[in-house]
Amino acid sequence: MLKRTNNILSIVIGNRYLGLAILHETDLRDWFVKTLNSKTVEDKSASLIAILSRIIRREQINILAMKKPHQSRTSPIVLKLCESIKEVAKREHLITYEYPIKIVETALIKGKHNKRNLTEEVNKIFPIVYNEYKREIRNRSSYLTRMFEAIAIGVVCNKTLDSKRIKTMHY
Repeated sequence: MLKRTNNILSIVIGNRYLGLAILHETDLRDWFVKTLNSKTVEDKSASLIAILSRIIRREQINILAMKKPHQSRTSPIVLKLCESIKEVAKREHLITYEYPIKIVETALIKGKHNKRNLTEEVNKIFPIVYNEYKREIRNRSSYLTRMFEAIAIGVVCNKTLDSKRIKTMHY
């Protein structure tokens, strides 16, 4: 019996930037930040849908993991973009998981929870992102932080799926 692989698209959405990571099981395949240059919410949403649709088809994504926005700290634009992401996931028949960043930090970091420690932990898990890690440390703005958060969410999602798989196994 063939086992279906978990191809995870992990997303962290912001007003202007989109952090993305693609994992095939525990293998980090791609990671990047996309800019949403459009002015209106409708244009940003259309651009976002186009980006996601291309990635989903190209990478054969079957699971979507995203950062759950904090209701009181999130702009209405980001909330609308999150709804667009969920609509794409529903249309493409993707299993969807949402994780608050605090849950992700708790799952991965021992000690103080903050974005810098999360970035460092992602670098330990995936040494292939070392160049981006060094670049992020030197940056004044936290441009790549969204990407590192997306990778971390993908890792936590994979752990969630593994724990579900273990619970359903029969001996």
